[in-house]
Amino acid sequence: MQPDLRMHCGIILSNRGVLLGLNTVRQLLALADAVEASPLLDSVWVGDALFVNQRLDALTLLGAIARPHALADAKQFLDRYYGANYSRERLAAWLAYGPPHQVLAQLRGYVGSGCNRIALRLATMGDAASQFRRLTEEVLPFVNADPVASAAALGVS
Repeated sequence: MQPDLRMHCGIILSNRGVLLGLNTVRQLLALADAVEASPLLDSVWVGDALFVNQRLDALTLLGAIARPHALADAKQFLDRYYGANYSRERLAAWLAYGPPHQVLAQLRGYVGSGCNRIALRLATMGDAASQFRRLTEEVLPFVNADPVASAAALGVS
């Protein structure tokens, strides 16, 4: 039997963000409902490993998709969320951000690598629901699709 090499994705709920004023319980519950309703996502993750492992718990974080200030926005959120001051270099190596085709390329880097599950955190000071919509409409449908067909669908050569 062949192993399943397709990428499976879930969303991490930023539950500490409620205590820090970054989001509300109502927003988290609405996001969890949206994840459950999406056929493109298979799990909702809750919790932080910060105090257990002294490291961040997501393999890849999804910063703001296609926003000019995506890195700065994600930095502000993550610095507040984790009480840190991450360098631009650390964030650039850690985050998946930018236009959908760039985020897709970063996620596809894991396909076939043995990593077949990635938990994504929507790290933004802005509208996480809008990012979720873009993630589920413009990125996740193409993660396991043919790269040429995906590029055509996204209007990228």
